[in-house]
Amino acid sequence: MIRLVPPEELKGIIPYQEAITVVETAFREWGKNLVLNNPRQRTHTPDGVRVSIHHGAAPFLGMTGYMSHCELLKQFPEHQKSVFHGHPVTVLYDASTAELQAILVGNPTSKELPIGHAATELRTAATSAVGTHALARKNSRTLGLFGAGNQARAHLVALSKLYRFEKIKVYTRTP
Repeated sequence: MIRLVPPEELKGIIPYQEAITVVETAFREWGKNLVLNNPRQRTHTPDGVRVSIHHGAAPFLGMTGYMSHCELLKQFPEHQKSVFHGHPVTVLYDASTAELQAILVGNPTSKELPIGHAATELRTAATSAVGTHALARKNSRTLGLFGAGNQARAHLVALSKLYRFEKIKVYTRTP
C-alpha cells in the first residue's frame, strides 16, 4: 500500500540529533558506494521558475527515491531572491524491490523548528553539522554565522546539538 503523507503530518517530526546521525551515516555509506548519490539537477525557465531534483539511495534505511521542489526566483545585480516556494514532493521506493512506498508532500521539519520555511533547512543544517563536527575543534565555543535568515537559524539549532556555544557572531547585510 502506498502512503500519501500530507504537509501537516511532516511538521516537527525529526529531531535535529537524529537528522545529524542519519546524514553522517549516509555520507559513510556514500563513501563505500558512490552511485548512491548524484548531483542535483536543475531546470530554469525564462520567467525565473526553477525546478530542482535531488535523487539518491539509502539502502541502509531500505529506501531510494528523489525529492523535487519548484520556486520562483528574482534576479538582482548582486544576488537572487526566492519569492515563492511550491511544496516539495519526495517519492520513496523500496531499495530492494523498487516498489513505490510513499509520497511525501511538503517539508519534513525538525521538532525544534516545526515551522520550516524552505525545503533545504533541515537537511542543509544537518549536513553542515556533520561537516563542522568532522573539521572543527571539538572544544569550539564560538560560532560565526553568515546571514541571519532561516538557514542561519536552522544551523544554530543543529550546531547547538554538538557544541556548547558561549559566543555567537552573526554577519548580515542588514540590521
